[in-house]
This record gives sequence, C-alpha cells and structure tokens, in this order.
Amino acid sequence: MSNDPFASDPWADKDPWAEQAEDPYHNSAPAQTFTEQKENPRLTDSASNGNGKIVITLKAGADFAAPWIVIHADNASDADATLTGIFNGGLHEKVTRAGAMLAATRPAAAGNSAPPARQAAAPAPASLPPGVAAEYCEHGERIFKSGVSKSSGKPYKMLACPQNTCAPAWLK
Repeated sequence: MSNDPFASDPWADKDPWAEQAEDPYHNSAPAQTFTEQKENPRLTDSASNGNGKIVITLKAGADFAAPWIVIHADNASDADATLTGIFNGGLHEKVTRAGAMLAATRPAAAGNSAPPARQAAAPAPASLPPGVAAEYCEHGERIFKSGVSKSSGKPYKMLACPQNTCAPAWLK
C-alpha cells in the first residue's frame, strides 16, 4: 500500500499565476506622467501585460540617511515619463532639500549612528636606515624592507623592487 501525500493536493487544479490577489500596498493604476509622452523606440512595454513592474530607486547619497525617490512603473514608457517629470519639475531638488532640512532637526543618536567612513591611505614608503644608500632597478627606487623570516626565524634586510619583479638586494 502506497501513501501518496500529493494525491489529494487542493491546489492541483488551480494556476497560481492566473489570479493575483489585490495588493493593498501598491496601486495598480498607471504611473502619473508630468509631460507629454512621446514614443521612444528604445523602450519596450514588455511589462505592460501586468505581469511585471519596473522599480527605480534614485538615491541622493551613498548612505541610508540620504533621501531616496522610489519609482514604481508598469512599463518602460511609464518609467521614462515619470523620470522626465521628476527632473523637469524639480522634484529631485525638493526631495534633497527636504531631506537636509529633516536631518538638521534630528538630534544625533548616541551610539546609533555609523562612524564616518575611513579613507584608506597608501602606506608611507619605508625610509632607508642610516648608512644605506638608495638603489634603483628598472622599475624605480627600491623599497627598504626588514623583518624576521617565517621559515628560518632569522632577521633580514633588503631593498626590494617596487613591483616585486626584480631580485632583491640583500643587506647585511
């Protein structure tokens, strides 16, 4: 006797894509256009059948504190018209100014704000020790390096090629 758990599937005769539930958070009306819409042959209305959406996020800065404009469009033509309206109408400038005004009124949260991003600086070139003259290879001035060998445990000093292609000049 076999027990097939899928034999009595209540959804077997229903297509999950045929009927979409009403989404209370997104309006299915076409995007509002602000200028007269012209046909653009580079844009296609592949999403106009209602199966897809185009979402564009415009960010005024690199972090999450900067204001965003999020556009939901049914197709490429609607997205193009909405973008044109945003920039022609100056909405992007208004959103940026409003974000700056709101940020100025918000008290700095102690311990909740991210530290400022650190700029990675190039390491300063090692200075030559006293009594060692600068040497050059075909790639430029050699760089002084010193340390302890991992394999032998002995200290070493050398002048290395800046591109690590030439043989080092070992120092005593």
